[in-house]
Amino acid sequence: MTEEDAQPAAAGTGTGTGTGTANTNTTTNTNALSRYGDAVDVNKPPPPYVAQECALTLREGLEAHYAANPGLFDPETLEEPAKSLFFRHDCVHVMFGLTTALEDETLADSWTFFAVDIPILRYAKYLSTPEVKKLITSLPISAFIVPVFRALPRVWRAFWRSRRMTPWHWEVNDDDLDTPIRELRARHGIQVV
Repeated sequence: MTEEDAQPAAAGTGTGTGTGTANTNTTTNTNALSRYGDAVDVNKPPPPYVAQECALTLREGLEAHYAANPGLFDPETLEEPAKSLFFRHDCVHVMFGLTTALEDETLADSWTFFAVDIPILRYAKYLSTPEVKKLITSLPISAFIVPVFRALPRVWRAFWRSRRMTPWHWEVNDDDLDTPIRELRARHGIQVV
């Protein structure tokens, strides 16, 4: 991803790719921003993994996640530790049924703190990678305020649901990747909020 790709688009423009290119063929919701600052296309159907009973495998869910968000950092193009940290963060998006809208990014971090077996200091390492810092600093603080407040009821539900589940594991293996998402969710007691 180039530096230009990480630049936020003007409000009401963008295709979710992080490039800031205008797309006049779709209606966008300027109150919903992706983690790249682009307005989220409200006409675009959500990726299939957001459904509680998704039959895709985790690997297929990740493919759908990347296809729905072509502007994401491709973990394969990153160097360690960012490569494995972004991959595992993307697994959290898929397992907990989350898009890349800033409201859902708030939930991804919340689920990670409440329901994933990663030590907080290790997750802090992810949050301190240059790639994450670049994303966070590319948006004005005001872009985070509304999505974070809108996410609070869902964060609260995630917290309570996490108390009744078996933690999702940060270290994802091939068996996990080849297992249907609905089966993994049932095994861990994950309910999409």
